[in-house]
Amino acid sequence: MKSWAPYGALVSGRGFTAPVPPVDLRPGQLGVVLLGRVIVGDIAATLVDLAGRGLVDVAEDPERGWLLGRSPAAAEHERGALAGFEARLVGGLPPVRPADLAELARTYPKVMARARGELARDAVRRGWLRRVGCGQRTRQGQVLALRLRSFQRELRRMRSEHGESAFDGPLLPYALHFGLVRARELPLARFAGELGRRVRGPSRLGPPRIRAPPVRRRGVVPPVDRRAAQAARG
Repeated sequence: MKSWAPYGALVSGRGFTAPVPPVDLRPGQLGVVLLGRVIVGDIAATLVDLAGRGLVDVAEDPERGWLLGRSPAAAEHERGALAGFEARLVGGLPPVRPADLAELARTYPKVMARARGELARDAVRRGWLRRVGCGQRTRQGQVLALRLRSFQRELRRMRSEHGESAFDGPLLPYALHFGLVRARELPLARFAGELGRRVRGPSRLGPPRIRAPPVRRRGVVPPVDRRAAQAARG
């Protein structure tokens, strides 16, 4: 599959200028800004984005189905151009023989969870979230979320005027995140849908919920653990 053009020079050959994501935001970062957590679709959109940038190899095999592997070009980018969560996802792929989705379903969810942590920490470092695990946006994050909603409206208008085939390029992973692509003729869109169904990992990749310890109120006797009491009596 061919690589895409750079984001800054994103002009469609059909004669219209496509919208550009704010502050060069990557597709995998949309969920953490808009929702305060990472969803499975963010991971699929990131892999589609990495495939379009030539950093992972995606192919469809008649017998094994979709195959995913690390591109030889990835080694040149891993220490520089790749964000931390992207490097996690690329590094978790086999470097020689591409894996099918059945193989990835056994090992890749752990890689996805580590990428989730990288995304959350990166959002805090950039000043979008207040702290890891809370999902609460800062003022800067609120402004960025408003810009993302405007970007989403531009993508929706683009689809209305030019059809889903207009997303066959760098905007495809963003359109996938926003649920704007249903076209089966776009190979990477089909790959993202199949990946989401078969390599899901946790249904929600957001920060884990922390349960607060029970609060004892004055005058309220906590329930007795009868088994512990019997064991103590011997």
